[in-house]
Amino acid sequence: MIDFDDLEQEEVIAINAPAGVVETSAFDATLTNKNDASPSAQVPALSPLGDAKNPVTETQPANNVTEPPEVQTRIGTSAMSVEKPMVAPSASAATAATAATAAAPTPFQSASRTFQAAVEDDGVYRAFKSAPSEVHADRDIVMEAVSLHGTVLEFASNELKCDREVVLCAVRQDGWALEHASEELRSDKEVVIEAVKQDGWVLEFASEDLRADRHVVMQAVTNANALRYAPEHLRADREIVLKALQHSLDVLKDASPAFCSDRTFFMDALAINVDVLRFAPSEFLADHALMLKAVWRSFKALKYASAELRADREIISVAVKQDCRMLELASEDLLADGEIVLQAAEQEILKAKRPDRTAFHLAAKSLWSDRKFIVSAVRLDARVLLKVSAQLRANREFMLECVEANYQATQFASNELQGDRDFTVQCQGINKQFKQADFLLGLAVRQSGRGLPGGDARRRNQTMPAKLARGR
Repeated sequence: MIDFDDLEQEEVIAINAPAGVVETSAFDATLTNKNDASPSAQVPALSPLGDAKNPVTETQPANNVTEPPEVQTRIGTSAMSVEKPMVAPSASAATAATAATAAAPTPFQSASRTFQAAVEDDGVYRAFKSAPSEVHADRDIVMEAVSLHGTVLEFASNELKCDREVVLCAVRQDGWALEHASEELRSDKEVVIEAVKQDGWVLEFASEDLRADRHVVMQAVTNANALRYAPEHLRADREIVLKALQHSLDVLKDASPAFCSDRTFFMDALAINVDVLRFAPSEFLADHALMLKAVWRSFKALKYASAELRADREIISVAVKQDCRMLELASEDLLADGEIVLQAAEQEILKAKRPDRTAFHLAAKSLWSDRKFIVSAVRLDARVLLKVSAQLRANREFMLECVEANYQATQFASNELQGDRDFTVQCQGINKQFKQADFLLGLAVRQSGRGLPGGDARRRNQTMPAKLARGR
């Protein structure tokens, strides 16, 4: 039997208990023992008359009306559903909150991500130029940027423009980054040398002391006409000027004027580039020894020679052996020199294998009445007989000499000789390459006025130079 006096005492204790503390009445305990209830059936720490915000304390008068235990349980459950008590966050919740805070990007991280995205779209230079100041002041980003595009140093912070490592990285990628380096680093010899190795023109941005440094200037003139930024005493340095000539002839415009009257300098310069004769005085262009050396170096030097030297047999001979077209620069007297013309023709036909036969076209008309010259020319190309008079082509003795030199000469003999059987037999006897059947066939075709069988290919083969034909 339940003692209601004891139950009333337990209710008062539960009412006066502080919020958040679970008190189990004797009636609850009795029900638990009877029904074997689970722990989840326990009531949360809320009083039946109060909640977490307004708990019932000892100073508040207790309600004398006792509610049945089922009502107390319903009231407590309802209070829980209305408002839950404040509970201290667990360790896992605190960790999650910290991670969320760390995941939020800082202003610099946001700027960095924006910069990286811009690099993919616009390239390093445009992206870095439009990047915020936080990116321009970040050493790691600037180092990476200048390693890809040295001139972005222009947009780096002033502090990083004074950073020796950053500037060195920039000038090694692009020498023009020296323009944006600090004044102190433009006076750094190692930095300037690295820059001029990339592009000698940046010598302009080096300090005055380094522009007067012989080693620095020597490095600069190897890839650019940077001599103009050097002081006067270095512009008169023979070694530096000769080194600069390997890159550009225009360096002579900035070199000391004394070099233009220095014959020894021109003799040395010819070994580098014969076009230095463009700056030579007229007396040097008439100097036989100097011009002969120049022509030996390159046939192109002949165009700078004086009129007197273009009539010099030795100089013209050296030139036409390199390029037959130099015969065009020879004097009229040398165009009538059979040996010079044959030298040019041999270079043209046998070495250069040019089809235009320039040398024979330039030869003086007087040479085409010289039997010795004509036979030598026929040896190279039988078609030169077209330049010979009909009288000579009707001369049996002369034509047999030509056939001995080149069997194709029979194609250009007069009609009388081509129809002479004895001439044909003689041709066969003096040149084993001559084939009577082919000759008679060609003769018949020409007399009938029809084209040669085989078309242009056969015609070219019949008039091909003898030495070339034998090599086919």
